[in-house]
Amino acid sequence: MPAAAFHLVRASPSPADADVGRLFTGLLGNKRNRSAFHSAFWFDKTEPGTKPGTKVPVPGSVPRMQTRLAQWADGLAPHKGWGEACRIFAEAERQVDKLLAARGQAQERLRRLPDAVEDERRRTEAAARIESDARATQVRLVAARTAVERARHESALAAVARDRHVAVKPGIFETVFSLGRTVREWRAALKPFDNRLHGAEAAVRLAEAHAHELEDRIRQLRFDLSAAQASQARASEDLSSLRCQIAADETKLGSGYPGGSWTGDARELHAPWLDAELDEARSDLFLAALQLHED
Repeated sequence: MPAAAFHLVRASPSPADADVGRLFTGLLGNKRNRSAFHSAFWFDKTEPGTKPGTKVPVPGSVPRMQTRLAQWADGLAPHKGWGEACRIFAEAERQVDKLLAARGQAQERLRRLPDAVEDERRRTEAAARIESDARATQVRLVAARTAVERARHESALAAVARDRHVAVKPGIFETVFSLGRTVREWRAALKPFDNRLHGAEAAVRLAEAHAHELEDRIRQLRFDLSAAQASQARASEDLSSLRCQIAADETKLGSGYPGGSWTGDARELHAPWLDAELDEARSDLFLAALQLHED
């Protein structure tokens, strides 16, 4: 069907703002309308009351198919050949495919938004947990280091006390004259000093081991926190970028964007992802398809 037919339909007694599909449906829905369309399609528009094809066309009216075919045959009107019509159709089809792909990408971005929000929240919470654990471990490390100092001090006191007792060990003459009694008593008194020193040294080793364990834990937590904060920063950056893209999509698509404001009348009156640009491209594709069959 040629472009002239499209203009005929637009000129038919239908609402001015109706789309092409509704116009065709309204025009061809019954026998009377089909007959009227047949006449309007083939014969030029003349003054009311005259028989189609018998009078001079109304000045400024669109030539109908009978006149258009005659003009094409006589070379009086430009006519796109099959190759040109195919090229125009292919270009229109590529444009529609391009716009559909762009809207598909916009739809994918909107679909990803809840996951991106959840991912950022989860990574933020993970970083906060590690940071809290690191602070608590640091407090425990301070206490452990204090315990190490106390244990070392106690060990030093025990060593001094034992050294003092060792310093008063009975001499050989005292041992001989007491028949060994004094040295036996000294050795018996030395045992508590040895026990105290051995216990203090064990406490030092235990306290130092605990402190070293906490120091290793702190180093690991700091490494984990750095990685978690970097991951959180990337997630926040990705979410911010995604939101900017979504805002741009919503601005570009307008009422056809099924975002947060797509409710009520906006949802009922507009198809999702169908904006004026895509609607126009689809109409161009439809007309290009019709022009393929003009001959």
